[in-house]
Amino acid sequence: MNTEKRNDEIDLIEVTQKAGKAIEKATVGLFQLIVSFFKGLFTLAIVSLRFSLRYALVIFGFIILGFFAGWFIIKNTAPYYRTSATIQSNTISNANLINYINRLHELLMNNDSISLASELKMDVSDAAEIYDLQAFWLIDKNKDGISDEIDYYNEFMPDTISNAIRIDDRFHVQLLTFDPYIVNKVQESLDAYLRTYPRIQQISEVKKRNLQNEIVRIDAEIKILDSLKNYEYFVKEKELRDFDKGSVKLGQLLLASPEQAIQPTRLLHENILGLYNQNLNNYRALELETEPYIFLAKFIEVSNPVNANSENHTTIKFALLGLFLGVLASLILKFRKEIFKFIRES
Repeated sequence: MNTEKRNDEIDLIEVTQKAGKAIEKATVGLFQLIVSFFKGLFTLAIVSLRFSLRYALVIFGFIILGFFAGWFIIKNTAPYYRTSATIQSNTISNANLINYINRLHELLMNNDSISLASELKMDVSDAAEIYDLQAFWLIDKNKDGISDEIDYYNEFMPDTISNAIRIDDRFHVQLLTFDPYIVNKVQESLDAYLRTYPRIQQISEVKKRNLQNEIVRIDAEIKILDSLKNYEYFVKEKELRDFDKGSVKLGQLLLASPEQAIQPTRLLHENILGLYNQNLNNYRALELETEPYIFLAKFIEVSNPVNANSENHTTIKFALLGLFLGVLASLILKFRKEIFKFIRES
């Protein structure tokens, strides 16, 4: 038994020693890997520094060329201005009005100022000053009825993960123009253009007549309930009391059926108030929502060009492009013999 215990102790010591050696080996390996990594980084930095110093003139020359190329492009690009409007659609669906406005966007993409001027009923010279005109859907992310973002690609699709939806009765219109002083002209022309939507006035008249008929129907229903209320509260209540006393026979009650005659008095206040509220909403819609659309926010004149602050960004982008091309040209110079040899052999 002592022999078995001694063997177990020996085995435990061997396992511990092997585990210690394995940990030591792994630690040493990890340390060597870290050292090799930093050594490689240091070597790469030294090689890159030598390469950069050797071909500094080439790389720096390309950077300067890229910087001036970006600056030249900016200086030769006409400044343009951005303004926007919000339209509420009352009788025509958002999708139809957005598509109708984006017909103008397609004309602008084709640089067809003559057709654009014809559609907007404005001078060709003014139409040529419009850089872009496009309508976009508004997105409501949390279903609170307030727009949270603009779908600048008109590609939003609702999903089952988020609560985001398209807003059905409002949309965004963006105007980009080279001349900020034609904004009011474009506003008037766009308003007139939207009124050329096919049968837009007939659609509005139909909605107006439907609302008016609904108001008349609800008014008639309110009158019926008023008369019924007078009967329920004053006549029927008295008859039921007399009936309970035995002074009036059931057949003498004014109601047609005995079952209705003996029912308790109905309270009709909530019904009547509900109808009044419906008609208030109908009157509001008749006054405010029978116009085909409403400009909730109109285009305004702006004085700061969109591309005024993009000069630094553009020059930096072209300078970085010059850096890339400079490094590439330097690599070609360094390995030109190998490249020519490869080309010859190919």
